[in-house]
Amino acid sequence: MCKLNRFLPLAGRILISQIFLMSGFHKIFAWEQTAGYMASKGMPMIPLFLLGAIVFELAGGLAVLTGFMARTGALLLIIFMIPTTLIFHNFWALEGMDQQIQMIMFMKNLAIMGGLFFVLSFGAGPLAVGCCCKKRTTDPKRPGKKEFSERYSTGDIPWDIGKPQSDFVSLFETGAITGSVLDVGCGTGENALFLAERGLDVTGIDFVPQAIEKARAKSEKRGLKVRFEEGDALNMQLGGKKFDTVIDSGVFHVFSDADRPKYVANIASAIKPGGRLHILCWSNLEPGDEGPRRVSPEELREAFSSGWEIRGISRTHFEANLENRMPQALLMTAIRTNRDDDDGA
Repeated sequence: MCKLNRFLPLAGRILISQIFLMSGFHKIFAWEQTAGYMASKGMPMIPLFLLGAIVFELAGGLAVLTGFMARTGALLLIIFMIPTTLIFHNFWALEGMDQQIQMIMFMKNLAIMGGLFFVLSFGAGPLAVGCCCKKRTTDPKRPGKKEFSERYSTGDIPWDIGKPQSDFVSLFETGAITGSVLDVGCGTGENALFLAERGLDVTGIDFVPQAIEKARAKSEKRGLKVRFEEGDALNMQLGGKKFDTVIDSGVFHVFSDADRPKYVANIASAIKPGGRLHILCWSNLEPGDEGPRRVSPEELREAFSSGWEIRGISRTHFEANLENRMPQALLMTAIRTNRDDDDGA
């Protein structure tokens, strides 16, 4: 099923786009007929609105079909469909069989808009024009401390959203984050501070000094007791302390294939048997080449195949200060079994 998932977004885009492409071309070749139908509905400025409908249908349909600027294409089609549905399928003003037919057409348009909202929310998927997701799952070089320090100095830190990630809030509220907590790659500490404010014993580590300074300043200002320490997720020095829960917001996806086993080993050394690990990382379904490495569910399962029981990998979004964009992400929850021969899930 996981392999099939790669092709399902493409199949969905083809099925959604074909009705708009066919309709757009039909309007071109049946201009007078379409204009007459619009006139029967009392529409003004028919040439202008008809030309606009053709542009919206063809541009939006092609964008959704190819996956290039699919979100923009989906938005164009939604904007086109709202007035179209209300004007041409006003079943409430009809009676008998005409009312029934137009009600079906009205509901059909709502169903199509539902599919377009999925494209608007989740994007085109991995098989799309201009999508480099597969390439980005190859082995990159991990960004260094100097690079991250420069970004903190210039304020180019889109992952610092001034609040905790909603997924970690939900995990806490459902009882999936409990006891002592280690926030790996804590940044300026919003996730850690949220948990500490709710009574948990929290430690945050990050290998960027500026991030730890900001986190400590926030902790002091809010009157919260959180241990923020400078530390590397590939070489954690925790004095043998083990935690009930470990959270990772955007750290796993920066590591190369060679570094991933080191990361997993360090996490395993820091978590109690039966402890929970929650990882939020960019998904391989996020189109384009900008940002960190993309991660597939299969990569997560491979990395945590020994000594862990994966309880779930779900699709979500990574909240970030990016204009008109919430990158697609994966949220994994795994339990430490303390058995290195465990096959995972």
